[in-house]
Amino acid sequence: MMLDIQGLNLGYGDVQVLWDIHLRVNEKEVVALAGSNGAGKSTLMKGIIGILKPFSGAIRFRGEEISPLPPSRRVPLGISLVPEGREIFYWMTVEENILMGAYTRRDGQGVRKSLEWVYNLFPRLKERQTQQAGTLSGGEQQMCALARGLMADPKLLLVDELSLGLAPVMVDRLVGAVREIHGTGRISILLVEQDVQIAFELSSRGYIIETGKIVAEDTSPKLLGDDRIREAYLGI
Repeated sequence: MMLDIQGLNLGYGDVQVLWDIHLRVNEKEVVALAGSNGAGKSTLMKGIIGILKPFSGAIRFRGEEISPLPPSRRVPLGISLVPEGREIFYWMTVEENILMGAYTRRDGQGVRKSLEWVYNLFPRLKERQTQQAGTLSGGEQQMCALARGLMADPKLLLVDELSLGLAPVMVDRLVGAVREIHGTGRISILLVEQDVQIAFELSSRGYIIETGKIVAEDTSPKLLGDDRIREAYLGI
């Protein structure tokens, strides 16, 4: 199993946000985590990457307990986060931003191959490699953030709000990129997404989180096809 979360309780300071979270991601699997704004999705991502320390519970990555580890030790293990809001470095060039994702790597040849791969995945970024990242459109910035996450050579890619605030044509391109990334057979993906239609079309399994608790878990087709769940939790 790639990721196994058991009984996770998490929050900020003394304020608890997540209660008794159980979630798993298998090898070569795309799993979606859907829920309304403020449900705790991004908090969980911060816990997985190590930005937040759990109150209790376990986070295991490929069988290893990683809860005590800081982000700097989780990334080399093979976990990479594409954060909500993209969080690119606006004053740096596109290529400098992308290469920041490889800061823990020491395999120069591998880094060059990864860079070539992400430029093939996102030709628009190659065209703009010397351009200041802050001058990119929102969709191009999301491409840049996704490319940066891939440069870490992850085994597990955490994608927080892939489509937020983007035009439909750009969302389609990013969805295609995620399918291509998964199609390599090398990377498992945990996808946080408010657009549940996108989330469950991309994934094989899904979880629904509401007010800090997992309220449903099933295959993605069953979650999308359940009228009670669609009305109560998905707003569709």
